[in-house]
Amino acid sequence: MDDDGLDPALLHDSDAAVYVTPAHHYPLGARMPVARRVELVQRARAWGQLVVEDDYDGEFRYGVPPLPALRSIRGAEACTAYVGTASKILTPDLGLAWLVPPRPVLPAVREAQDSLSLGASPVAARALAHLIDTGALGRHLARAARLYHARRDALVAALSARLPDLRVSGVEAGLHLVLLLADPAADDRATASRLLERGIRVEALSDYYLATPRAGLVIGYARMPESRVTDVARAVAAAVAEAVPR
Repeated sequence: MDDDGLDPALLHDSDAAVYVTPAHHYPLGARMPVARRVELVQRARAWGQLVVEDDYDGEFRYGVPPLPALRSIRGAEACTAYVGTASKILTPDLGLAWLVPPRPVLPAVREAQDSLSLGASPVAARALAHLIDTGALGRHLARAARLYHARRDALVAALSARLPDLRVSGVEAGLHLVLLLADPAADDRATASRLLERGIRVEALSDYYLATPRAGLVIGYARMPESRVTDVARAVAAAVAEAVPR
């Protein structure tokens, strides 16, 4: 991945499948441009690969236009499985998710579902259908997006004020952002541990790398009240300063 998300040019024709979250890559937060989405679909069709598109929080974007789902691109219906969930838009407690598989694998999906006795609560499913049919879900998402947008703006502003030399990425969509540490020798795991001692849970970006790691902090803001943002930014700045080798 790079700043535009997954790069289809780096895939191999021997790959059997590709798992991707184009609406908001985790953890760096990039949104995959349309050109790369088209290229990914074209490569998958040419090489006979399955693309699993996980749209886990694509409903939340801030000040940017929506981008077409991979599944909606011409030809993608033959190679792309679209996966969504109610966990981010409502609550994980519903236990609801959905899958739109490519037609060629639909019989196998149904067989697997039956053999594994997979299913959703009919009560929860009917409740969600009612929210969709009445427009209540759309109104809820609009309110939630405004709330998360305000929390994101407050956090970005507070971090920029305290740490003006550091770059913040992944702010156009989703429910988290990444604070990239400038010093490659910075220990982001130690920084995350210091913050946890202060009651603030973040993730070390280096934990997500298989090769040479990139230091940073993955910070979720969905449950961060704006009244706490200044204190959080102050604690993050202090923890980052402690991690810089002297």
